[in-house]
Amino acid sequence: MDIKITDKRRIILFFLLCFLAYFSTYLGRLNYSASLVQMIAEEGFEKGTAGIIGTGFFIAYGIGQLVSGFLGEYLNGKRMVFTGLFISAVLNALMAFSHSIGTMSVIWCMNGMAQALIWSPLLKMICDIVDDHVAAKICLYINFSVPMGTFFSYLLSAVCLKWFGWRMAFLMPAVLILLSAVLWLYGITKKTPYDQVYLKCHRSVRQMYKRKGKVKSSEFKRQIAAEICWIGKSGVFILMIALFVQGALKDGVTTWVPTYLQEVYKTETAFAVIGTTLLPLCNLMGVSLASVVNKITGYHEIGAASFFFGICIISLSVLYFWNDCGVTASLLLLAIATTSMTGVNTMLIGVLPSRFGAVGRASVISGVLNSVVYLGCAVSTYGIGALSESFGWNFTFLIWLIAAVIAMGICLCLIKKWSVFLENLGKQKGK
Repeated sequence: MDIKITDKRRIILFFLLCFLAYFSTYLGRLNYSASLVQMIAEEGFEKGTAGIIGTGFFIAYGIGQLVSGFLGEYLNGKRMVFTGLFISAVLNALMAFSHSIGTMSVIWCMNGMAQALIWSPLLKMICDIVDDHVAAKICLYINFSVPMGTFFSYLLSAVCLKWFGWRMAFLMPAVLILLSAVLWLYGITKKTPYDQVYLKCHRSVRQMYKRKGKVKSSEFKRQIAAEICWIGKSGVFILMIALFVQGALKDGVTTWVPTYLQEVYKTETAFAVIGTTLLPLCNLMGVSLASVVNKITGYHEIGAASFFFGICIISLSVLYFWNDCGVTASLLLLAIATTSMTGVNTMLIGVLPSRFGAVGRASVISGVLNSVVYLGCAVSTYGIGALSESFGWNFTFLIWLIAAVIAMGICLCLIKKWSVFLENLGKQKGK
């Protein structure tokens, strides 16, 4: 019996619940980078040292994505998402009462691990609970939650920083994330057939393990090796290099924009944070453009990603060669760069892993690829601070530009390989 959602209203409700869950994670994730300037000023932290806390989050999130990707194939996704949201809310509240770098580092790393429990299980739930063509649309449009979550995180933080101080910038998201966790648990339990879908999938998993129990260890290892080899033919392992760059140029750059504006153009803290909210507003266009470009490229995710890396290269080139272009022009160029990276993220993290949903590997692929993205975030969160402090912002822009060129070259080289893989995947699904 097919127990997937087919009713349009229930599909929309399910999408909204998924959207809310992932949207709320950004409220309790980017509030640290939004508060960074004021925390450095009030607590006396060094810029490089403060960057370590953000780096710790991204490292923990990346490692957690690997674990979550594998667990998401077998554990209850509804409970994993709720657990991640609940723990993140508690840790954000604890952050508000912390004073030392060491304590903050531990709490924020734990927050990274908690939030890692959300995306990969969410993606698998989408693939399990609706038909493939609907799942592809949801995986595309749920990416609007990234720029919207980023915008509201910076906006909420700006209000808190202006009127209440940086500690309120952690307390308020804690309350909102907790509310979203409760809504998620109630909505998925009462308004969707997920529990039935999970039980059906869980029985299939248990049957699979029974079959594997009858297979010799050497034969089982050969099966695993063959599956890894098959996935490798898609080019996703090489694609990880481009995803590393995308992570560095998306969240890593956004983290340091308020500091850049304050250091180079001597803007006030609140203005720098509010100015940064323009980036996610522009990034909303990245998701819409991704949908358009994906159609133009014949639904070829890597081809679309190549286009967006090209746009990023143009904007970073102008920023590098016209290094004193003013606040408005700098924000516009950075907005173009991060918007193009949102397009890449939509294609390679939002849509591409769903291609593997039909063969039961959406969560694993999503977890592995997302972990690489956040490794890039981790390196850039610390590296951008260290580079700008030692060599200046213009040299930092040059490093971004070189990295974007390398990433685009990799995507262009993988276009044919991905096309062949999609053709073979279609044949395998048809069997």
